[in-house]
Amino acid sequence: MDNQHLTYESIPDVDIKEELVESDDETPWNIDTECSVEESAIKRQRLNSSNEEESCMDEEELQSPETIFVQMGYETEESNSEEEMDPLAQDDENLIGDVAEEKKTKKGNSSYGGCHVEADEVIAMYMLWQIFKKRQKIKKREWVQPAMSERYKCGIFHLHFKDLVNNSEKFFNYFRMNLTTFNELYGLLEESLRFQNTNMRCAISAKERLVVTLRYLASGCKLTELHNSFRIGISTLRSIIKDTCKKIWNILQPTMLPVPTVEKWKEIAELFWKRGNFPNCIGAIDGRCFQTVSPNSCTSRRKKTWTSLVLLAVCDTDYCFTLVDIGKKNSDVFEESSISNLISSNSLNLPPPCPLPNTSSPNLPFLMVGDEAFPLSRNVMRPYGGKNLKGEKSVFNYRLTRAQRFIECSFGIFSNKWHIVQRPFNVHEDFATDIIKACVILHNFVITRDGFLFEDTLTQVGLIDFVGNGNQRSRNAAKIRDHLAKYFVGTGSVPWQMS
Repeated sequence: MDNQHLTYESIPDVDIKEELVESDDETPWNIDTECSVEESAIKRQRLNSSNEEESCMDEEELQSPETIFVQMGYETEESNSEEEMDPLAQDDENLIGDVAEEKKTKKGNSSYGGCHVEADEVIAMYMLWQIFKKRQKIKKREWVQPAMSERYKCGIFHLHFKDLVNNSEKFFNYFRMNLTTFNELYGLLEESLRFQNTNMRCAISAKERLVVTLRYLASGCKLTELHNSFRIGISTLRSIIKDTCKKIWNILQPTMLPVPTVEKWKEIAELFWKRGNFPNCIGAIDGRCFQTVSPNSCTSRRKKTWTSLVLLAVCDTDYCFTLVDIGKKNSDVFEESSISNLISSNSLNLPPPCPLPNTSSPNLPFLMVGDEAFPLSRNVMRPYGGKNLKGEKSVFNYRLTRAQRFIECSFGIFSNKWHIVQRPFNVHEDFATDIIKACVILHNFVITRDGFLFEDTLTQVGLIDFVGNGNQRSRNAAKIRDHLAKYFVGTGSVPWQMS
């Protein structure tokens, strides 16, 4: 190969043209043009000097091209000066002198920075210099961010949790439950939330995992706020909260939200007649919508799209949920829900039909009360449609609304207790579903132990009403509703229903 003329075809398969075009030289180095080895060295030195400032790694961790050449067996000539100079750090004046000397001698071998090299070796040197340049661009990353390493000293759990334990009022406001309820919940989840320490780092304790999750559900804050207060990474927080919500549902659901038995349904029906003045009622049903990020959404915040999840719930007179279903919003969400499937398949353990109180016949089925969003069926009653209703229809709608208010109050307690449901979920559907399930279980768990505040039943914050396709009806269900309407103005009337 000619030492003075290099062609692009003679260079091994490496992408060097792009690197050369980005140099500070006004005219890019085109290898196809005639160029001496020394002139190429000058251009390489200029490229190297311009890229030295971009290096972000320690010099001790990188090997210079000269060191690599020495390891390859190239002999170098020591400089006559007192201090040894780096071949790639010589100034343009010395290199120009070498070029002039080369033009005079016209010898086959080239001298570059004290190294006797051939043209093939120049190409190898340039390829090694490219590797050296790419290694310089690698950035060192810290194992733990400095702020996160101070978690045991500055994290809110390690600083203020003991103070909250000593103040019952502040503890309740912070976690939306009493200390005894928290300790009982922690005792049920402790074993499943405990992780083993490793040689690399200590695991986050089970109690801190539960505290972080409860604070996220109770306050409705963003993960960034928890990141700054608890000194835990955002990705770690997301993993902890999602895992804890799943375990809350899996461990507590069999005891806090089981399918009621026949005796339990009868007990609920008696309380609905006593407190809501509606006979043969096993629960009030309604739904609420929650916005969440679509799984196909773009990562850009401006292009983010949202979808809706619907929580269908049935409650008793104690404002506890007895049946729940979470699904995507559509016109047939109730027909496709697990609640509807349980009703249609007779899997709800409902008591057999029986006469209304103070009557001997006919036998009417046990049913749920809902609003206009639900279809009229044998086991689901909805109000009469239309405006300016009078007589039996008006009284029936009043009595049904009176019983249906229990689910409205339940959602009020639900939203005022767990503020996370008051805003759109900035997470994907599967994570949002786990959050809603955990809040439903915690709603029943807390309300059966700590009770509720009456003012929480009066308002619902941030919840969107469910609008379904309630136009479907059956003739048998219409006859049941008409019979109830006549009963309410006759044997089953109450003094205040006409006022």
